[in-house]
Amino acid sequence: MARDKREIRERRPRALSAVTLRLSLLMGAVWLIMMFCITMAAVLNLKEVIVEDIHTILARDGRYTRISEALEYDDGTPGYLEYRIWDEIYWESRYSRYMSYDNEVINVLRDVEIQYEPATVVIYKEGEAPYESGDYIYFYYITEDEWDAGSDYGELGARAILDEDILPKEDRERVQELFRGIEVELIRVTGPMEGQEITPWLIEYQPYSWEDEETSQEWQTLLRREGEMPADAVTLYSYRFDLFLYDKDNGSVKVNGTEYENMLAMAEAAASEGYLKMKEGTYTTLADFQKETLTEVIRVDVDVFYDERDWQYSEENPSPPLALYKVTAIRARPLLAAVRSLRNVYIVSFLICLVGVLAMRKKIKVQLTDVVETVAQNLGTGERPVYSPKDPPLKWREPHELYDHYLDTNNLLRNRGDEIKRLQTALDYAKNAEEQRRTLTSNMAHELKTPLAIVRSHAEGLLEGIEGDRRQEYLEAIVSETDRMDGMILRMLELSRLEAGRVKLQREEFRLDELVEETLVRYQPSMTGKGLTLEKDLSATVVSADRERVEEIIENLLTNAVKYCRQNGGIKVSCRQRNRGGGEFTVYNDADPLTEEAIERVWEPFYRVSSSRTDRGTGLGLPIVRGLVELHGGETYVRNTDGGVEFGFRI
Repeated sequence: MARDKREIRERRPRALSAVTLRLSLLMGAVWLIMMFCITMAAVLNLKEVIVEDIHTILARDGRYTRISEALEYDDGTPGYLEYRIWDEIYWESRYSRYMSYDNEVINVLRDVEIQYEPATVVIYKEGEAPYESGDYIYFYYITEDEWDAGSDYGELGARAILDEDILPKEDRERVQELFRGIEVELIRVTGPMEGQEITPWLIEYQPYSWEDEETSQEWQTLLRREGEMPADAVTLYSYRFDLFLYDKDNGSVKVNGTEYENMLAMAEAAASEGYLKMKEGTYTTLADFQKETLTEVIRVDVDVFYDERDWQYSEENPSPPLALYKVTAIRARPLLAAVRSLRNVYIVSFLICLVGVLAMRKKIKVQLTDVVETVAQNLGTGERPVYSPKDPPLKWREPHELYDHYLDTNNLLRNRGDEIKRLQTALDYAKNAEEQRRTLTSNMAHELKTPLAIVRSHAEGLLEGIEGDRRQEYLEAIVSETDRMDGMILRMLELSRLEAGRVKLQREEFRLDELVEETLVRYQPSMTGKGLTLEKDLSATVVSADRERVEEIIENLLTNAVKYCRQNGGIKVSCRQRNRGGGEFTVYNDADPLTEEAIERVWEPFYRVSSSRTDRGTGLGLPIVRGLVELHGGETYVRNTDGGVEFGFRI
């Protein structure tokens, strides 16, 4: 059962992960709603712009001037009218609008080009294939004989159809850039010809000579069709030409329930339907092919051209005959244009939301989940979660109250634990009272024997009537030894109280590093008198302990360090935060290394090392240190280092 509960608990998500996920979902939903509203506003604005643009394009004055003039002045020259039709289709297919959102402070909206997708179809004669947008080069040409005769400009029009066999997709951009950059001065097209249509087998060109117009250029291959050149191939030369590449892959079109492969297919259907109705005498605007939504705006315009050259009005013939029927269809996508223009808005706003989520996650982690996790971990381990000065303060009420209540409860438990430990120490002391009494009596007798002997001998000297300076020396010696015995007895009583479990701790939170600084000030004269140098490495350390007892521990360790440090040697003191439960203090002094025996016994009462370290101390300072540290639930240690000895404790 316990294992099942543990597995269920481990499968549950962490609070921080769950909060982060829900916060991300919430911010994501808000972001999507905001971006949807902004996008819709941009779409509606762009839709108005697009509708107005298309209306202007389709209704501009004189847009069929080329064809009208061609019909009026056509004298039957082959390709004259066709060239004007191809040219009209070419210019009808070049619509676009560039919208700039320049701002000197910050540019949020992207500069975007609204792409209009036109398709133009012209029906010339019933039963013949219509003229339409496509891939071709149309030009006025001269024949090879005329070229050899020195002619320059021709009046005959022709068109070279560019299919995928001669113009693969990978060459389209190269060819278009070449013509767009006005790098081509002259072209030569070779292939079989029928009417005004030539199937190119080889297209060559001469680059424009910018330095010397009279300089003849070498012919360079522009496009070549695979296979053998047909026997009926002809060669045409042209200085007047235009390249028209039309992208049919502009996506399918669906209007009024009918789907077409692309815009050109829709324009062909519209032109066919409109032409038949015009032949029947009915004019149509082809309303069934119009569309206006947020995603697509499609407009279809109809132009009708009449042949008035040989026509005269009569009741039998009230209108001139139909010559040409042209349909121009234009599509634009407001939603796509809006999304492109708002791309930077999407990115910047998304990054702002992401930063907001991360900042809120960090805030929740520091102010809430870290507190809960710390309390939960320490409830399991029994450690005390003490926040160091480097930790951010708790600003939210609930975690602050939780932490404070936990500290109060933990303090109560720690105090009770200290009391239990004290009572256990007292119980152990009571069990071994007789043995400890004999040990204490023996140690006291041994330690007091020397100072008593000194006091007795000096007192006898005074009884014998010693006068002068020696009398003063004897008196000072008696006082010194008396003070020594008094200090020894006080320390023995202190140690006895520790061993008997009669010392109670009054715990509080305080800065260990600040206490060390205060204590070092009192030892500065003694260190200066011995020529010692002091090095400090004190980081901010918060502990929960009895301040007076910890001060006594530090004093004993510093006294020991100063006493046994070499003349003109060095002392290094450091303290640091171990974890959220306590700190560590160490003091190093330049001294001879301790023996293995000394390291094991240095914490025993009345123990002093070899004669090289003999002194007039009591041998009780370090045992008192250990007793006080262990009463706090900590530990003491001593180790040899390079050039000296280091004492320390952890609580």
